[in-house]
Amino acid sequence: MDNSKLFKTFKERGEWVELCFMAQAVQHGSKVLKPWSECTAYDVGVDHGPNFLRVQVKSTTVRTGTGYLCQFNPNYHKKQDYTIQQVDLFAAYLVL
Repeated sequence: MDNSKLFKTFKERGEWVELCFMAQAVQHGSKVLKPWSECTAYDVGVDHGPNFLRVQVKSTTVRTGTGYLCQFNPNYHKKQDYTIQQVDLFAAYLVL
């Protein structure tokens, strides 16, 4: 099934990918947390012992040569980077 055509906007695709990530994390025995608002740099918190890991979930459909291109910037147009104070891990999801 071609999932890349299911979404009208990148926001819709991003929300779906976050849900896919959370479902996979739960299937692997993790507890997940979803921030109430969109003012955090991370998309999902994953319970990790006494702490939680801040995970930024990204997705791509762009194939380049033998791999895929995934942008790891908060906003592609601003070209600013995430900091280690904002995000602990990235999860990249291929939408095929």
